[in-house]
Amino acid sequence: MYNTVLLSSVGLSALLVIYVFLTSRGVANAPIGSKRMADADKPISKSAWERYSKGVTGLALASIVLFTLLMYLFGWQVAVSYLLSAALFGLVDFFALEFSDKANVRVAEASRSSIQETISLAFRTAAASGILAISSVVIVSALAVFAFSGLDALYAVALAAVVASVFSWQKISTVSAVSVAVVAAVIAGSEFLPSTKNAPIFPLAVLAAGTLMSIITSWFFKLKEGGKLSLLFAKRLVISCAVVIAGSYFLIDYLLADNGFATLTLFLLFSSGVLACIISILLFRKEKMLPVVLAGVIAVCANHFAGFYGISIALVGAIATSLLAIVLDPLREVGENAAQISSFAELPEESGERTKILAKSGLSTTNYLSLLTILVSLVLVLVFAKSLPTLGSKISDPKVFAGLLFGGALVYFLGLKQLSQGVHQIAVTVLSVAAAGVLMGSTFLAGLIVGVIAANLFSTENGNAKTVLLVVLTSLLTSSFISELYTLNVRLIISGSIILLGALIVVWQNYSESIVRIFSDKIKNEPGV
Repeated sequence: MYNTVLLSSVGLSALLVIYVFLTSRGVANAPIGSKRMADADKPISKSAWERYSKGVTGLALASIVLFTLLMYLFGWQVAVSYLLSAALFGLVDFFALEFSDKANVRVAEASRSSIQETISLAFRTAAASGILAISSVVIVSALAVFAFSGLDALYAVALAAVVASVFSWQKISTVSAVSVAVVAAVIAGSEFLPSTKNAPIFPLAVLAAGTLMSIITSWFFKLKEGGKLSLLFAKRLVISCAVVIAGSYFLIDYLLADNGFATLTLFLLFSSGVLACIISILLFRKEKMLPVVLAGVIAVCANHFAGFYGISIALVGAIATSLLAIVLDPLREVGENAAQISSFAELPEESGERTKILAKSGLSTTNYLSLLTILVSLVLVLVFAKSLPTLGSKISDPKVFAGLLFGGALVYFLGLKQLSQGVHQIAVTVLSVAAAGVLMGSTFLAGLIVGVIAANLFSTENGNAKTVLLVVLTSLLTSSFISELYTLNVRLIISGSIILLGALIVVWQNYSESIVRIFSDKIKNEPGV
């Protein structure tokens, strides 16, 4: 049964990838509009490809460094897991840009005919990148579970998802949060239910099936002229969630029957995660406290009825229909680009109104992203705590408090303008956390994680969600590594090397052009040159 479910999840994900490329052909064959519209699209396309080119260069450089470090510290399995995942997520980012680039002008042209045609083209484009991302994380997670032993390979998959999102041209965090949530749920299954063989693959099966349901429901709901996009989206989300909840009972009973918990208990906890997804996206969208309250209620209730694994089951419920959350940001961007083209090309007024419906839907994934970040961090912290059985007795250790302060300061440091993106964010976050962890130990890292999470609870910035996930994953990998270290001298040497490497990266990023210019001038001034 284990192999059957695992292969079925991978097979369904592969079919979804094929579906994406078939539907993208339909978008590419749609009318492109006038030459004036194509001219309006050129600067938009150029800007997007420039962002992609810069991002993919940064991803390649960061991946080379991280691959080398992971190979040296953890061995080839972890390093290969990271490299394959980073390459796959980078490829997904390329196709997402390819689809979006083709869709902008075609959506603007479709706005001449009807609102339904406009939304259909835009939704298929936005969903394409989401489906590819979800399918990719299912496939690489399944590969890590099946081919590689230990948790470090799964941590590497999650790390690749966050790093790829930092360098993505889209600059959104929902995809990386969902990817890390999948990996966290897989890890929780193997850690908290070691006697249940199917527990690690349950999240993969749910996500693949939930994505399929989200696609199917989008076929049956249309938007009439004058209708509200938010209402259409709400219908699709609620129906998808209802179908997933109904089917989850049988899937839980089939895969998790021997876990020691009642099927009904796990079903209700799973349903609570699904309902939290609906509430965080559709209701009280301006209330920053909402995801904190939801996550707190879920954590307390889930832990009471099913222990730590109950929290993981609720997390799986929250990501079951995540495709419909992932599409919101790309959908908005396509709408904004199409509206800009429509305005430049002086299309009829109703065309501009139709594209503005996409750009100003009134829907936001901010609370959903915060909810996922908190739940994912909580699950990974519980996994972290399980590896430190004496952590409870060390809660009064000054290192915990020092780590908490360091985590809060790190959030502020990364919020500075010059350190908010790309290589700077990766270098400072990974290297500072790794150096501090190696020097101070796992107890310090526990406080650091809490400090970072607390400092980001009420943030609405996409980049801060990435910071939290990056810090938690780096801490887990560092803790796994330092368990093999013995003396303070070794820790000091390694910490110093990490700090030196980080300093060299930052110096090169800030002063590379000046350094190259100085050496070029020196060579030119040499006699005989």
